[in-house]
Amino acid sequence: MKIVEVENLRLSYDGVRRVLDNISFEVSKGEFIVILGKLGSGKTSLLRVLSGLIPHVYYGNIEGKVNVCGKNIVEVGAEGLVGCVGLVIDDPSKQIFNLTVEDDVAFGPLNMGLSEEEVLERTRTAIKALGLTGLEKRNPKELSGGQQQRVALAGVFALRPKLLLLDEPISMLDPLGKIEVLKSLRKLNRDYGVSCIISESGNDLEEVVEIASRVIVLDKGKIVADGEPEEILSKNIVEKLGFEKPFRIKLFSKIRRMNMGLEDIVKSAIINRRESGNVTYNGEEILNVKNVKYAYPNGVLALKDISLSVYKGEMLGIIGQNGSGKTTLALVMAGVLEPQSGEVRVYGRNIREYSLKERIRLVNYVFQNPDNQLFSETVEEEVAFALKMLRYPPKVISQKVTEVLRIFGLEKYRKMPVSELTKDVKALTSLASIYILEPKVLIVDEPTNGLDYSSSLKIMSILKELTLKDKSVVIISHNMKLIHRFCDRVVVIHNGQVLLQGKPNEVFKKISVLRRISIKPPPIFEVAYELSEKLGIDSERARVALELIVREGG
Repeated sequence: MKIVEVENLRLSYDGVRRVLDNISFEVSKGEFIVILGKLGSGKTSLLRVLSGLIPHVYYGNIEGKVNVCGKNIVEVGAEGLVGCVGLVIDDPSKQIFNLTVEDDVAFGPLNMGLSEEEVLERTRTAIKALGLTGLEKRNPKELSGGQQQRVALAGVFALRPKLLLLDEPISMLDPLGKIEVLKSLRKLNRDYGVSCIISESGNDLEEVVEIASRVIVLDKGKIVADGEPEEILSKNIVEKLGFEKPFRIKLFSKIRRMNMGLEDIVKSAIINRRESGNVTYNGEEILNVKNVKYAYPNGVLALKDISLSVYKGEMLGIIGQNGSGKTTLALVMAGVLEPQSGEVRVYGRNIREYSLKERIRLVNYVFQNPDNQLFSETVEEEVAFALKMLRYPPKVISQKVTEVLRIFGLEKYRKMPVSELTKDVKALTSLASIYILEPKVLIVDEPTNGLDYSSSLKIMSILKELTLKDKSVVIISHNMKLIHRFCDRVVVIHNGQVLLQGKPNEVFKKISVLRRISIKPPPIFEVAYELSEKLGIDSERARVALELIVREGG
């Protein structure tokens, strides 16, 4: 029997526009399927249908056949699928509500009316399977993002589902969290035979596809491709839809066409080409952080003697695990937090000496979650808010708002309520609302969190264009590929200290150092490192050769 049988599924919320259009596919026991699609492609809606939430919890008009574990989801709903289907969402904090890990994992089995012995057995098995042994008595809210997501997974796994549905489960996690969760999913799939369907918007495709047995590509509510990962992700349709092909798939596709071994190709590749994106900055220093220490009121020392500089017209990337001190550093740089020792100087003057009005025009900060920053009724009002508070003339405000909306591609959303915006438009609106102040240094915390790949590229491209206008941009991000592609320099923060800093290629080639702190560099650096170890050549020469092969076919 198939775990999932979907035939000619059509879904609409308003009775007119189809969110899912003529969807048909089956899922066998033990499959691990990635559903790849942009924001708005229908991924989340499909998972909600398969879990029975639509049409019973969320309204939706369903046509066609959807059977899960042999049950018609329209007839039985989510309650009838308990023990068959488990759903895990992108934000674990919204799925965890008990005071200890073991209580949260036990919550589901307890509500199934099982015996005490059965509840204990399921709880222990789930905790062990998800690598949570030793954390049973901890408050989940005090755990890292990756640990919280594993607690959410354990709570669902304790229900013994045959099918696990995961809606972008690693999109909000740091590098270590992503590694932990994907390792756990691989174990549940391979050791316990749980079938998995995971939605993905493209930013984590490289990592997710490594454990997938099948990829389904969804576009505008329709399945446009379905098959084995290498077969599907080698097709041009992937790039046409705005996704980047995984590096290893691109590389080995090129190698097959060249009819040579990888080692021979690398040895013979021309490697004296000019590198891109590695500008040496000898220009004006705009912001300087010198010997900064910062401790929170609870005594936690977040920053330990940190020093770094930001130069005119550069994009600086700051990377590190959650809890390493990145956001604290950003808030100190913006003058929001005052360090206990050391100082932040802007144009040679301590940032605390500037008035608030002066400070927000010099250094400003964009929050990680747009919902924490957006509070006006419409997009237009949100973008205009800061200028109104500074008492700009109405005519000047109108002109500046129109110009900024144009730059960020928000003209058509001008009068739209902020509450109705999609994730990507919210992110652009929050950026625009700070950009309008024209700060000399713009600090942006995780600007691409939860976005699809094409939306992420759009935001990063807009930020990069600011540097051409002599603005400096500081990006905090867990997306190493985007950091490598767009940033001029990278700073690695670990345990409140600067561990590494330099040009992207210089930082990311230090594989052994990055691995010690569980940071996964872009795949090209990992492959180059493996080749350098095997062939006895410099990893940088190997990287440039690989870049040449992928871009030009050797």
